[in-house]
This record gives sequence, structure tokens and C-alpha cells, in this order.
Amino acid sequence: MLLTEVCAVDVVIDTNVLSHAENAGAVQQESAVAVLEWMRQSDVRWVLDDQGKAAPDPRTSLLMQEYRATLSPQSPALRLLINFLSNERVVFAPRPGQAARDCIRRLIHNNVNDRAVLGAAHGSSDRVLVSNDTTDFSESVRDSVWDELSVNIITSAEATA
Repeated sequence: MLLTEVCAVDVVIDTNVLSHAENAGAVQQESAVAVLEWMRQSDVRWVLDDQGKAAPDPRTSLLMQEYRATLSPQSPALRLLINFLSNERVVFAPRPGQAARDCIRRLIHNNVNDRAVLGAAHGSSDRVLVSNDTTDFSESVRDSVWDELSVNIITSAEATA
């Protein structure tokens, strides 16, 4: 499933995809780099979670905090995101409603960051999450997320196949 087929407006990119793009030893490096290159060339916006109490702010985004904790400050992936922020190509997904939050908690019970990432995807326009996390987002979880939340979770390889 190509990103061009499922994304016209916005997309959530999990931290592991950015990390794989930076890791020459990662099996997913080529497809992760391809996702970032597609982002660079497209008009699609990057989605972050909105955890703030006031106006959306990258400093209150759990996803942004995870990016900064995982990637070096000069990493190409983080520089691309900063460029997107500077050019107003980042949007903040609103927090999911109570029913969606309950569903997300039930599906992803161990990882707060993955719940925030999934919540952001649920609040985005296109409802697409690119993630190479096949542990927390196993095939059965991905199917349940699609059935219950209408969020499409795809790997970087699927996104660029």
C-alpha cells in the first residue's frame, strides 16, 4: 500500500521509522529513507500529537519529545521535521474523544508513547500511521485498529512498495 494511495493531506510517522532511516544496519533503512524523501517531495503535512493545555506546541508533543530523545540534533530526519515546522507543514492532531481513548488504551496497554502516536493518527485527516513497530502494532492489533478506529497502520516497506 503506497503512501500516495492513502495520504493526500497528512501522516503520522513513528519514531522508529526515523531511527531506521538513520541506521545503516537496519533492514528497514532503505524504505524509511524513501518515506522521508516522499515527505520532502510531497505536499503532505507531518502530524504531531497535541498534549498541551493551550495552543498546540511542539514542546508538549510526546512524539516530538520521543524524536528528540532518540535522534541526534543534526540527524537528517530531525532536520527535515524542523524544516516542516518552519514552513508550516506540521499539524497537531487533537486529542481523541473518550471512546477512542478507551479503545486505544485497550489495544495498546503497555506503551504511552504508542498510544499518543495512535491517537494522533486517529485525529489526523488521512488517519495513516507509518510504523515499523511490529511488536506493539502487531498484525492483529493493526487489524483491530483498522476495524475499530479506521486508522491504517503501515510499515515503511508497505508505504514505499
